[in-house]
Amino acid sequence: MATVLRFLIVIPFAFVLSCLTSAFTILWPYLDLADTPEMHRPFAYIDAAFAFWAQSGQIGSTLLIPWTIFMALTEMFGLNSLVLHLVAGLVGSVAIILVAYGSPPPSVSIQAAILISGTVFALTYWVVAGRRAGAWRPLRRSRRAEPAPQAAIDPDGKDA
Repeated sequence: MATVLRFLIVIPFAFVLSCLTSAFTILWPYLDLADTPEMHRPFAYIDAAFAFWAQSGQIGSTLLIPWTIFMALTEMFGLNSLVLHLVAGLVGSVAIILVAYGSPPPSVSIQAAILISGTVFALTYWVVAGRRAGAWRPLRRSRRAEPAPQAAIDPDGKDA
């Protein structure tokens, strides 16, 4: 039952939360607009909230298939390394920069925002679901639960 709940609730929740934190990372520089004239408009905060949810949806729709494949591989093989997840986030960010922007790369600040966003996405996913990847597999649990080898005992009751 825990395995079913993991795949139906924990992993999708981790993906959605990762999308939200990644969008927050990208929109963070725009949140300090309280002293600017734009934030005195009546619908400025509604616009900011809409931008946050739209950015989250865009991240989710872009990463759904690649991250699902990555998640399936980590779950099947029990790969729960933090470094592996962070490298996957960085590789995905670089791929987005190369594919979405093409030959003339975007400014360094946009590249940095995408790289940080991908790292935050991967870190959030690892914290919520990735660190327990493959723990549902009985074979993996039985290997970890094996006791340490004991010293051989002679039939006479003496240590060998």
